[in-house]
Amino acid sequence: MQLDIRRSSLVLAILMSIGVVAGVIALRPPLTQMYYVQLGGLIAGAGVVVTLYNAFMTARARRAEKSVTEECTLPAEVSTVDCALDAPPAYAATEENALPVQPVARPAIAMVTDLCATAQDAKASAETYAEELPESLDALLDIAYETAAAAPLRAIEAYREALLRYPNDSYMPYLIIELSTLYKRLGDYDAALRLFDEARALPIIAQNAVMAQEFERSRRVLTVVSDMLAAQGTPALPFGDVPKDLLAEADRRADEPNI
Repeated sequence: MQLDIRRSSLVLAILMSIGVVAGVIALRPPLTQMYYVQLGGLIAGAGVVVTLYNAFMTARARRAEKSVTEECTLPAEVSTVDCALDAPPAYAATEENALPVQPVARPAIAMVTDLCATAQDAKASAETYAEELPESLDALLDIAYETAAAAPLRAIEAYREALLRYPNDSYMPYLIIELSTLYKRLGDYDAALRLFDEARALPIIAQNAVMAQEFERSRRVLTVVSDMLAAQGTPALPFGDVPKDLLAEADRRADEPNI
């Protein structure tokens, strides 16, 4: 399958390259054989992350182009509630069955109106229930993609449901990256850290040493960012508002031992 190169993937590659170079310059480790092995592993890991991210973004864009909105409508016999008060019964058309028309008291009219309102509320509740999350992974990802900007909590719910139902699917690494981005955008760093813990336990990640190493490092960086924000009194500051110098310091500290 041919993959397009996304602009966001290029930006991510540039940022990760800058981070690697800045870390090497800041640490200035001795030029040993192990140093070159670690540097090569770090570069390979960064390449894997960028490739996975680009593949995910490309697949998501294609799904968005061909997504079909599922109509969540009630059956006609349930959705139609006849609340007309003036319509006579069918048998009233004949003189034999004609009955004297009695004026309807106001309490009776109010009761019928209440019944109609109750029926309408039931219809609305049924429609809400019909709009619950779908079963398929593609449909869940479509919901998450479409609501990420305007309703991030809805997107998180869809991502979480997908992770719960399809933990061994090959899309899970990409999904975790997107879900962690949503958590960080909302300033919920504890949830993002718990997500990384879940990710490392997934077989599809645990069985890939390079991928597991990248997720572990991402968790260390985020841990430092969270601790530094808490120390400054802004533990829920959205990730997009975090100062760049703080992110650079967190990236440097993440490579230190005992983090």
